[in-house]
Amino acid sequence: MKDFVDWNYSKKGRRMRQASGIFVSFPKSGRTWIRVFYYSYLSFLAKKEFSWTPDDFPREQRIFFTHDRWEHRMIPGLYAFLRGKHLIPPDCRNTRKIALLIRDPRDVAVSLYFDFEKRENVRGTNFGWKSMSMAEMLRHPKYGLPQIIDLMNRWIKEWEGAPNFRLMRYEDCRQDEATHLGGLLEFYGLGKPDPDAFQAALQYCRFDAMKKRESSMVMNTSELRPGNSEDPDSFKTRRGKIGGYADYFSEDDMAYAATLVKELDPSLGYLP
Repeated sequence: MKDFVDWNYSKKGRRMRQASGIFVSFPKSGRTWIRVFYYSYLSFLAKKEFSWTPDDFPREQRIFFTHDRWEHRMIPGLYAFLRGKHLIPPDCRNTRKIALLIRDPRDVAVSLYFDFEKRENVRGTNFGWKSMSMAEMLRHPKYGLPQIIDLMNRWIKEWEGAPNFRLMRYEDCRQDEATHLGGLLEFYGLGKPDPDAFQAALQYCRFDAMKKRESSMVMNTSELRPGNSEDPDSFKTRRGKIGGYADYFSEDDMAYAATLVKELDPSLGYLP
């Protein structure tokens, strides 16, 4: 799939140019977890209540979190598309520190399915989604594995080996949070993490703690509210399980997914 434009003439593009670093991911790869960690670290460092509003930390590095090409392709609106509203501007792609978070595309597909089916429909977000089975979604060129595989390959081809680039795997971050999240702070120029603020942030962004806050709806944002508080699959922090796709795929789904995963760039480290 082609993106047709490679510029950004929007206010969003100007905000990206004002950032010192950019964090890129495909949806449902763990971005919310990383955002909560990053801003809870800044909050504890400043000894203030949690906030993920960048203007509350004017002296700290400004990181812009984006889905880049996915948003460009998926969010409707010809005017936004022609301006390249959701794309990282070309100059920033080469000059800003860029971290790319990836996750096993099969787990991404499952989480994205539940997000579309049980959250976006409720919130009224218009991605053109029409209810379908998981098997149908998995094979769908716009919503499923073909899109996920294509974008992951495009990103790694663009940035691999660049001095301003850091690749992060969700699975590695979960297995060794201290190493990978601490490394992210240093990559973005925050220096060696403050031990007390760092440990407090790790506790604050624990999966069960985030899910509890979402369940009680203490976060004043629709991004961190379930579609239905009685339905665990409608939560933003749904499961976070590594390899959880196996609980949902049929044998045919597993075979289909394995075929597509073979098309992934080997440097990403995912096996069929």
